[in-house]
Amino acid sequence: MQERWDIILNVLDGPMSAMGEFTLRGPVIRIGANPGPGGFKLNGYRGLDARHAVITAYDKATASIAPVGRSQVRMAPHPNVRWQDIDPMSGPNYLSQGCAIHLGPVGRGATFEFVRIEALDERFGAIEDQIADGLRSNANHYTARGA
Repeated sequence: MQERWDIILNVLDGPMSAMGEFTLRGPVIRIGANPGPGGFKLNGYRGLDARHAVITAYDKATASIAPVGRSQVRMAPHPNVRWQDIDPMSGPNYLSQGCAIHLGPVGRGATFEFVRIEALDERFGAIEDQIADGLRSNANHYTARGA
C-alpha cells in the first residue's frame, strides 16, 4: 500500500492569509486561479494563471515545486525578501521547511510558506489519540461523579 503525502502551506498575503494553514492532498498538487478538481485554488489574487505551479511530494522529507509553462514562480529561504531581487524559477526546485514561494509577477500574485509534508496516517493517528483521550477523560469524569 502506498502512503499518501500531503502538503501543508500557509498563505502569507491577500484574501486567503487569514485562513490559517491549508492541508493539500498530495502527492501532486496543482495551484493557481483555476487549477481543476483537487487543486489549490487561490481566490482573489491577480496575475495568476489557471494552473500556475505544481507541488509534488515524493516522501516524508522530499517535495518540489515547478512552474507550469511560462508562469512566474519565485522561491526564497524565508518570506522576508524583496521579490523583485529574485529571478523566476526555470524548472523544479526542492522545498525546505519555512521557505517562501511567490506565484505571479512582483506586486501581484500570492505568497505562501511551505510548512511541512504530512502522511495521511499521521493525521488520522493524531485524531484517534485525541478521541481516545476525550473518551478516557469522559469515563474518568463519570466514574468520579458516580462514586
